[in-house]
Amino acid sequence: MPCAYQHGRTCVHLLNDHFVFCPKRRKKVLVDEVRTRLIELLHQKVREMGWEVMALEVMPDHVHLFLSANPDVSPTQVMHRLKGFTSRVLRQEFPHLLRLPSLWTRSSFVSTAGNVRAATMERYIAQQDTRGCVPIARRTASDCDPPRCKRNTCCAWRAPGDTSTTGRSNVARGTTSSTG
Repeated sequence: MPCAYQHGRTCVHLLNDHFVFCPKRRKKVLVDEVRTRLIELLHQKVREMGWEVMALEVMPDHVHLFLSANPDVSPTQVMHRLKGFTSRVLRQEFPHLLRLPSLWTRSSFVSTAGNVRAATMERYIAQQDTRGCVPIARRTASDCDPPRCKRNTCCAWRAPGDTSTTGRSNVARGTTSSTG
């Protein structure tokens, strides 16, 4: 995974985005040959656009894509290009997908990630196939990502000596405790 800054003609950048998008009505149509072909098409389009796939996981009802793109395209444009291209080709090649009014929903999720969180994102996407949901009542510190756990409502994780009334951990505020 490249974590070095990328150099263009007029800029230096490090733009990594995590995209999640779903088929219309969250139908579980991304299986078998459709899944394989979707992966090929996404890699093809990303190469064509000069971007880089850092991690990709296709689930039966959604896609996780961790992508490094150029600063001259917005995340919305990235999604439009990838969804439009894959929808057109997949619906031509797999007639059973024509039963859906469109292949993809109009919405998507995108989150930016810099150099620090790139490895975390790759690990998260890789675990999507095997990871089950952990009920809130059974969550532990190992289920929590303290820097992202803003109010500590997802688990029982607390930094040593944290007595804040806001519910935020010392790590989430950027400070650490000297106790062990």
